[in-house]
Amino acid sequence: MRWLIRVAGLINTAILARLLVPEDFGLVAMSMVVVGFLTTAFSFGLDLAVIQKKDADAEFINSAWTIRVLQGVVIAVCILAASSFLGDYYNEPRVKVILQTLAVTSVFVGFENIGVVLLRKDLRFKVDFIYNLVTKVVSVVVSIGLALWLRNYWALVFGMIISQLARVSISYMVSDYRPNFSLSRVKEIWGFSQWAFVNSISNFVAIAGPQFLLGGVANARTVGFYSVGFEIGSLAQEEVSAPTNRALMPGFAKLQDDKGRLRSAFLKGLGLLTLMIAPIAFGIGAVSEQFVAIVLGEQWLQIAGFVTFVSCLSVSRALYSYCNQVFLVTGRARAASLLALVNGLLVLLAVLPMFELFGLDGIAWLMGGVSFFVLVVSLIIKSRDLGISFVEIVSHIWRPVFAACVMFMCVRLTTFSSFPLFWDAFFSVTLGASVFVASIGLFWLVAGRPDGAEKEAFDIAMGVLKRLPIIGNVFGERGLHENRKLR
Repeated sequence: MRWLIRVAGLINTAILARLLVPEDFGLVAMSMVVVGFLTTAFSFGLDLAVIQKKDADAEFINSAWTIRVLQGVVIAVCILAASSFLGDYYNEPRVKVILQTLAVTSVFVGFENIGVVLLRKDLRFKVDFIYNLVTKVVSVVVSIGLALWLRNYWALVFGMIISQLARVSISYMVSDYRPNFSLSRVKEIWGFSQWAFVNSISNFVAIAGPQFLLGGVANARTVGFYSVGFEIGSLAQEEVSAPTNRALMPGFAKLQDDKGRLRSAFLKGLGLLTLMIAPIAFGIGAVSEQFVAIVLGEQWLQIAGFVTFVSCLSVSRALYSYCNQVFLVTGRARAASLLALVNGLLVLLAVLPMFELFGLDGIAWLMGGVSFFVLVVSLIIKSRDLGISFVEIVSHIWRPVFAACVMFMCVRLTTFSSFPLFWDAFFSVTLGASVFVASIGLFWLVAGRPDGAEKEAFDIAMGVLKRLPIIGNVFGERGLHENRKLR
């Protein structure tokens, strides 16, 4: 169901990319780095605090919501205060006006019903999905309508404002919870949030820091290419890793006192995430030229190589993010935050030299390499926490990654360029999917068919096949024949 939201987002990006120019996206991206940083800086991990707290009562929840409301006001003031400086830093007066306009959104975003967090805490994912889908559809319709009318960056700005207003309104429709102002449990929330704060800031800096620094040495067009290219290249992570983490973390929080079940759940989740994200990430990387041409248009073709690197290297970022979230919800916020801090600092220190030497591709290599390093450290720490060997953890990862690499090479070495663009992409995707399924199946068989994500995927596939009339009859006749033999 999550893919319905992503399809809506892709349609939105595809249309806007044809109606607007890279510079428009760059201007908004420059502004959103600041908005995002301030939002993250003052978030204090409130959602995670509510989810992790097993006995969160109304006072605790209301205190979290009140903090969020106050944060919105503070963020708006900070955006207004920083707008002039940032306009000068970017040498873009338009950024100043955009920031002053966006400041208003921070005020009413704070009033979003915290009841939507309780939906995830109570594992009511269907309602949570409907909430996100409806708000996404509103965002798409509004943004496209404004782009057709205005044909400049203001369509993106006003689209965000109206979409956020709609999101706040809808949050009170999907949840019956009605928060009240309270500050009685602020101290308790801060006990959890101080490390979640460091973690959130560090992770945001690792992702948005390059964009901010890039804006100081490059023009809006280059920042626009980076912003859109990074968004496309991160599709697998955002649309597989993020929703998977969103669904699994409340369950991990409930298992934090049961080491045995937590160990099993961690390994199963890690294997499942790798099996889902590796083929999609490497697949997008393999067909990046066709993907960019079809979705964004030929004016964006120069970012195809950047998209390839970002997408393939997003596997390590996704697995690191998974470990990071598990640390947070199982009482290891300090470890998560320190690793995130290392990740953010390493990226910030090297991003400009890598851009000077290798351009945008260098930034992608840097982010992928640093996230791989902190991923390895995270897995070593987790292996000690859960009493399992590092080799056992790797055994749940290597097969999907190797199969995805084989798929990538096969697609890149095979050309269908003599066909029209759509069919070129279709045949490449079909070949890639076939090679991945064959490769992962072969690796699984060679490994001795161990329990894990592949076995679960195989069982699900067989269950689906058995429900098909012809296949079901075959299995039915076989079962009947075996029963007669037993008699």
